[in-house]
Amino acid sequence: MRSGAQEVLKTEWKNPVYQPPNPLLIVIIIVAVPLIAWGLVGAIFHWRFKHAVYARQDLAPLWETRFPDAMSVVDRALTIFCEAFLLKGRYRYHLRPDDRIMEIYRDTTGPLADEMQLETLTMRIRDAFDVDLRETLNRDSTLADLLEAVLRIGKEITVRCHLSLGWRG
Repeated sequence: MRSGAQEVLKTEWKNPVYQPPNPLLIVIIIVAVPLIAWGLVGAIFHWRFKHAVYARQDLAPLWETRFPDAMSVVDRALTIFCEAFLLKGRYRYHLRPDDRIMEIYRDTTGPLADEMQLETLTMRIRDAFDVDLRETLNRDSTLADLLEAVLRIGKEITVRCHLSLGWRG
C-alpha cells in the first residue's frame, strides 16, 4: 500500500496541473502592453484635436476676405494640408488662417511617433506649387503664412516663366 501511495505522488509530481508560463509570452506582454498604451495616448491626442476642428463653424468667408483672388489656391493648399495631417478634407474650411502649423502638429502627434505630417505637407506643397516650405516657414508660421508663401512664390515662378518665354504683361 505504501508503494501505491508513493506511485501516486510520483505520478502527480511528474504531471503537475500547474504549468509555468512561457518566458517568451511574458516578454511579449511586458513589451506590448506599454507600446499599446503609448499608441492609445497618441490616438487620443489626435482624436481630440480633430473633433475640436470638426466642431468649428465653416470659415470659408474668412478665407475669402483674406485671399479674395486666390480661392482655388486656398482650396488646393488646405486640401493638401488636411491630407497631410489626416483630417477630413470636407472640414478644410474649419481651419483658421491664424492656426499655427506647429501647434496643429503638436496637437495631432502623440508621444511615441508622428505620422510624418510635416514631411508629407512639404513634399505635397512642393509637388503642387513648386514651393519649398523649409525655406519659407518657421515654427511660428500660420496657415495664412503658408498660403502667402505659396501665392508669393507661385507668382514669382509665373513671372519668370513669362519673361523666359518673352511674354509681356
